[in-house]
Amino acid sequence: LTLLAAGEVVVRASQVGSASYEAAALTRTVSVSIATAQLYLGAVVGADGTTRMGEVAATLPASGEGNALLLAIPSLGLQGAFDFAPDATGSFSLAVPLTKASSPNENGRAVAATATSARVSGTVRDGVLSGAIDGVGLRFVVTMASTTGAVSSVAGLYRAEGLGAVTAGITALVTPSGQSLVLVSTADFMAGVVGTVDATLGLTAAFATAAGPSLLRGALEAESKVGLKLNVPKKALELIVRALPSLRNPTISPLSNSDWVALETIIDESVVREIIPQLKELGAEGIVEYPLNKVIY
Repeated sequence: LTLLAAGEVVVRASQVGSASYEAAALTRTVSVSIATAQLYLGAVVGADGTTRMGEVAATLPASGEGNALLLAIPSLGLQGAFDFAPDATGSFSLAVPLTKASSPNENGRAVAATATSARVSGTVRDGVLSGAIDGVGLRFVVTMASTTGAVSSVAGLYRAEGLGAVTAGITALVTPSGQSLVLVSTADFMAGVVGTVDATLGLTAAFATAAGPSLLRGALEAESKVGLKLNVPKKALELIVRALPSLRNPTISPLSNSDWVALETIIDESVVREIIPQLKELGAEGIVEYPLNKVIY
């Protein structure tokens, strides 16, 4: 017997009679459904059991391989999609990194992020995902999402690394009803947000974090731009300003030598190799190129 698709299967068996045995017939009906991943999506709450502190989601494929636990808890600096493997009783325990976002030092430059770790323990039993982040009073209890819904055809886990030239990571879990958890991270920014997928399969997710959407856009923009500082003779200032494709007008500051000024601007990294030789030919000196963390318009 080979099953080719989901549906109702009727199995009939019969045996003719003989001198030793009576004739026999048997009919059995079996309902066959396609095995789907268990999907979970819900809130991480504080010690009071009501204050929403973050989001949790999980996928457990029917194959038993590729389990993923998604966490987004801004107050802990905890975000990511982590492999996890419940045991035969449904219990699991895993260490997850707690990353503290980088912050500017006295010179306005970002300092390196620091990281520690925490342990997440819990169970997946009878369609309920429950657990806690040990030692910090945060916990979650989430019922498995329905296997049917308006967008069941695209339900599941999605991962992407890189957005063109931008170093970024995106992970999204979509339930059959259209609820989703989207995690976005760049070198300087991370955020997780619950969104929705509509009947046209369009995803909407508004970043309602303390950093706000502008910082995400700023981090993405900064990946493709650099800053330039240079000293310019006043007699060549007008020509050099015309040559610079700055976001607005460049910043110009006086120097101790009254015949010279300092100029600072932001340009696309892709044009740096072309523009620096031109600036040198026009008389610029002391040209410094530096990376950017964010560009906020």
